[in-house]
Amino acid sequence: MLRNSVCYSALLRKNIRIFNIRANRKPKTGLMAQHLTGIQLIRTIFGGEMSGDKVGSAEITYKPGDGQWDQKDQKHSPLTWQADTGTAGSVMLLMQISLPGLLFLPHPAHVTLKGGTNADKAPLVDYMQEVFLPMFHKLFGGDIKLDIVRRGFYPRGGGIVTVETKSLKGSLKAINLTERGNITKIRCEAVVSGRLPKHIAERMAKSVSDTFAASEFSKVPLEIKTIVADQQSSPSDGCFVMVVCESEKGCRLGCSAIGKRGVSSEAVGKEAADELLKNLREGGCVDEYLQDQLIIYMALAKGRSVIRTGPLTLHTRTAIHFAQEVAGAKFEVKEDKDGQSFLISCEGIGYESRLKC
Repeated sequence: MLRNSVCYSALLRKNIRIFNIRANRKPKTGLMAQHLTGIQLIRTIFGGEMSGDKVGSAEITYKPGDGQWDQKDQKHSPLTWQADTGTAGSVMLLMQISLPGLLFLPHPAHVTLKGGTNADKAPLVDYMQEVFLPMFHKLFGGDIKLDIVRRGFYPRGGGIVTVETKSLKGSLKAINLTERGNITKIRCEAVVSGRLPKHIAERMAKSVSDTFAASEFSKVPLEIKTIVADQQSSPSDGCFVMVVCESEKGCRLGCSAIGKRGVSSEAVGKEAADELLKNLREGGCVDEYLQDQLIIYMALAKGRSVIRTGPLTLHTRTAIHFAQEVAGAKFEVKEDKDGQSFLISCEGIGYESRLKC
């Protein structure tokens, strides 16, 4: 709600008021550091007036600016910004809120984001690299580059990533993604950093391998990598496993799990594998984490888009609601004939940048 609505507000130049923010997330209601940093980044990029932008705030208002920049002396230089959560809060949430706006800027952009790169309850930077960006390029095109400078795990944080974009020409094209095809490849990457030993990664990876070996996908080739991140690129202690599959139609689905105190390496690996298996069995062309991230782009695109997903998540239903309420896009959701997957269709608004240099 917060990320998409503020982004629509900036692009469409609509004043917005959002209240009861995270009202049910007790005891820590209101804006957290990563939410605050994200909306402030939008204000920094697009200008305008914002009130209520402080940690813990349950209400904000935003009146977007006119989005004009003076680039007379640096015609070919990218616009540059940086944002720092100051915590281990997810930098990928910062990417999610800013990326739609960055794509429609009249100049290339370079944004440095600091915080947690591999945070719980948020997309990992690796997921964005291995699933989101390849699928985005396949579906919408665009020129986006994401680099990991340094990893940051909870509670230390300190991660750094850079995002580079080039201006879109015209509007996003409508997409059609309704056929997944057979799964042709599965990749598992298990990573440890800081002072954690390599055997943790090896045990996570073996658990993934064992879980798939006992499934109906046991004959699909499985590629496994165990990585010990060097101290310079990943000084904080942490571990995770990510499993990504590819289909003959070019679809990618991915799931991950982060190591926690008191949870065995085997349980972490099995969690990621089981989650991906669940998504595969539901028959969607995208996993449950990508489905809601595509909604804002479908809403902004020109023409009718259709995607096949598994059961709609609450995030997806919320994204659809605000795409209709704030942006004016029209959505329709139908249960597919297989009884497991769903078809989401959208008549997008055909947004084209009205921002000026």
